Amino acid sequence: MSGSTERSELFGRLALGTVQFGLTYGITNTSGKVGPDAVQAILARAAEVGLSTLDTAALYGDSEQSLGSAGVENFAVVTKLPELGRDVADPGLWVRTQMLASLSRLRLPRVDGLLLHRPDVLMTESGPAIWSAMQHLRAEGLVRAIGYSVYEPRELSSLYQAFRPDIVQLPYNALDSRFEVSGWIARLADGGTMVHARSAFLQGLLLAPRDGLPEKFSRWRSVFDAWHQWCSARGLTPLQAALGHSLAHASIDRVLVGVAGMDQFSEILASVSRHPIAAPLDLSSSDIDLINPSRWSSL
Repeated sequence: MSGSTERSELFGRLALGTVQFGLTYGITNTSGKVGPDAVQAILARAAEVGLSTLDTAALYGDSEQSLGSAGVENFAVVTKLPELGRDVADPGLWVRTQMLASLSRLRLPRVDGLLLHRPDVLMTESGPAIWSAMQHLRAEGLVRAIGYSVYEPRELSSLYQAFRPDIVQLPYNALDSRFEVSGWIARLADGGTMVHARSAFLQGLLLAPRDGLPEKFSRWRSVFDAWHQWCSARGLTPLQAALGHSLAHASIDRVLVGVAGMDQFSEILASVSRHPIAAPLDLSSSDIDLINPSRWSSL
């Protein structure tokens, strides 16, 4: 197999996270939302290299509208339902209405995947109706695959048997090995569920220079020092190492990468190694305050 073929296959395992097409996102993001011209250029480059999966959501500002305006009919688009409002009388109808609204914004007749952004709703009395509605959308051909985005392994322990997903999106990076250690990545793959890994860069923290770590994370300086030392010992940039860690896992089908502009996207593509390697397990952390970005606002 040629080097170019190997890299092309790895590009195909990347999924373009488009939250920054609709919002300013990421703790190290200083460039703001991606403009329409840059969106067009990024999508054109993605198609050129064989990156065909786009990840978006109704909650990502006007990300869906941006994609629809750019034209994404040749991409496999995965979107997510927003949280269920307390005043929703018919959860099944709500699911369908939200899906049709997303299709309208995306200017697509169907999407590749529909996920629940907050799957804990499945454990409420509305859960069966919501899941049934998603199954009906799949049966109609409006959605190819259904599933949910999870944040902790215990969520899968509650959900997996009752609500068997086609896709699960979960966090995975060199510092966060919870879904690997718990056995869930292997179990999902063995059961035929596609695994989409997000947070490959831990919202940019893994890419920040040693002296550029935000002050609120100073208590974990030793964790990041160990990460940078490992990268240096391997002769890798943090970007090469972070990408390689996720791409090295054979049971991960897609690795989400968010970009703040064309230059960053080009840098990501250039950093995909033909022979990705995983970081050692002892670099990972079990401190939820560090590895779960939803906790950062309270630091």
